This record gives sequence, structure tokens and C-alpha cells, in this order.
Amino acid sequence: MRVSRDLILCSLAVLLAAGYNLYLREPLQRDTAVRQRKPSELPAIAAVPSIAPQQITGKQIEKNELWNLQAVGGGPLPPLKDLFKTLYTINKSGRFEALVRSDRPADRWEFQGVVTTPRGLQAIFYNPAIPGKKYRLLTTGQKIDDRLVIKELTARTVTVSDTADRKKPVNFTLQIFNSNREQYAKKTKTR
Repeated sequence: MRVSRDLILCSLAVLLAAGYNLYLREPLQRDTAVRQRKPSELPAIAAVPSIAPQQITGKQIEKNELWNLQAVGGGPLPPLKDLFKTLYTINKSGRFEALVRSDRPADRWEFQGVVTTPRGLQAIFYNPAIPGKKYRLLTTGQKIDDRLVIKELTARTVTVSDTADRKKPVNFTLQIFNSNREQYAKKTKTR
């Protein structure tokens, strides 16, 4: 019984292999039939365009026509320097909001609060990446760093403007988090 089952399985394997080989030979026979046709019977093929080398001079390497690129999104591609310019974003960590620079994530300006001084309202900013004096007390119009300027200051919020693009400055509004204003409000007597 065991021998007959092995014989049947072996013969099935041989039949499948032979059928597979015949299946593979059929396209080869068709190709030889196509090759043996007369040139007048073959379909017409368009002439292959000639490839001529282009002379590249100066700043032509960045043009879309040279690379045969199609702009996606309906507009021209932005300049390369605009793709990699640094940005500021608002990051919330714990109780404080911070302005984080994209190319230097450790360089962050945390908004700690607003204090009242004889000079008026001043915002407290903290940067852990600066050695030495890490806190800054700033009023309206003063610079936090080379790009950030305080535009508006209230008792609860500060609006900071990113002045890197003079035509379209980006404004960020930072506010005090998790503060219990009633705890620090002036106490009044009630009757």
C-alpha cells in the first residue's frame, strides 16, 4: 500500500513538471513564429528619437526642464533655502509654554510669567541652554534673541513675533498655565 502511494505521488510530480515545461515552451514557439514573419507583416514601429547631449551652463542645473520634472500641487517649487529655513514652534512642557527653534531643539525660551515692576509689566523668559544668566526680564519691543521680539504684553499672555521674514512676521501667543489667580488676588473684607 505504501509503495503504490509513493508511486502515484512520484508520477503526479513528473506530470506536473512536464506540463510546466510545455507551458514555458509555448511562448518561445510564438516568438520564433513572429521572427519568421516578413517585415511587411510586422506592425510599424515609430523611429527612436535621437538623444543629443545638452550643454549645461551656470545655473541651468536647477531648472525643471533639464530634469523633466513636473510640479505637483499647482505651483512652482519653492527655492531650496526656503525648504530648510529654521522655524519656531510652541511646545508645552509641564506648566510652561516654550518657543523651540527647529534647528536647535535644546535652545528653547520658556515663558515663566509676568511681573509688575516700576518700569511696567515684564515677561520672564527662561532658556536652559544658555550658560550663566538663564532668565531674562523683558518688556514690549525688546528682543528675546536675534529673531524673537515681544510685540504685546498683558497680565496673562505675551505675544512674541518672529521677525525673520520682514514681510510676513509670525506671531506666537504664550500664556500662563495652571495658575490659580484667586490664590494670588488681593483679599477684600466681606461683611
